[in-house]
Amino acid sequence: MDEVKKAIAPVKEMFIVLDHTRTLMMIIQDGSLPSNVGGGGNVRNILRRCFNILHKNGWWKPLGEMDGFLEIFRRHQQDLEGIYGVFPEYKSFKAILSEEFKRW
Repeated sequence: MDEVKKAIAPVKEMFIVLDHTRTLMMIIQDGSLPSNVGGGGNVRNILRRCFNILHKNGWWKPLGEMDGFLEIFRRHQQDLEGIYGVFPEYKSFKAILSEEFKRW
């Protein structure tokens, strides 16, 4: 059983990152920002959990660091275009994520 858990753990964590990044994309696009209080604290915690998982598994550098992380968000937008239409450009998105990474 331990072997199965060990084999499944990376896949589970990959799905967590994908689920969290999709959530982050939607809530940041809706105007929420990472902060220390209220809903913004949830945004920050979700984002930091992604950073933790990516670093713990050694995925950050192979992903392409911040550029690769941002690519995940672009892919989510493409995937959801059929439901929500084309997402408007959010010029501060990269700056928000980069600043949070620095603070993390």
